[in-house]
Amino acid sequence: EITSLFNSLDIIFGDAIISSMYSFANINISTIAADQNIDVLTGSYVIRSTISKELLAVDAVTVPKEVIDNNISDYKVLSKTELKSFFKAIDTMGISNISNIDANSLNVDANDTEKLVASDVMRATITKNISINGEAAYALKSDVKVTKDVAGNNILVLNEAELTNMIASLNILATDGSLSATLDINALVTALQNGKLNTLLSSNAIRIIVSDLLVSSLYPASGNETV
Repeated sequence: EITSLFNSLDIIFGDAIISSMYSFANINISTIAADQNIDVLTGSYVIRSTISKELLAVDAVTVPKEVIDNNISDYKVLSKTELKSFFKAIDTMGISNISNIDANSLNVDANDTEKLVASDVMRATITKNISINGEAAYALKSDVKVTKDVAGNNILVLNEAELTNMIASLNILATDGSLSATLDINALVTALQNGKLNTLLSSNAIRIIVSDLLVSSLYPASGNETV
């Protein structure tokens, strides 16, 4: 552990180990996520515990209970596998350090989907922050897992397949990579004209929203309906 710890500190802080070793929240994500560094960093229980503590303090990050290392008692420490996947994911988003993670920085690119959906924490975080027309996106029961976060709160997590399709749909609706998008008739027409309608409708959640949108457009409420 001592060897792993000092190797990790050398990667992160270099010559400034003593003066900076408690400022993990500002460490460059690309440094952590680099292939030659991530295995060394996650090999230290102290480093994993410290980084986990920093992540758990970020309001925008949702951590499912399943990613906690059950081999470490009394502490909420993310598993090696999840930490690796999470840092690879946020590195693709261009987020520079842990302290910069917020809802506005969670931009997604369909070209990076494989890395994004590989992390359970990132899938939970993206799922929580998706907003279509100002509301959380619908989801089929088969596309979502109901679980708890580390604080014991119920959360929903889209599976890899549906989230992959959702990201592709979001990239059509919000060209800036935002997780918030507007879906209306104009957006459908634009997608059709650009040859992207099939991609937009690849998400089950998007198809549900589109179905409701078309029904309300074709059969507007007259105020005379009886229930």
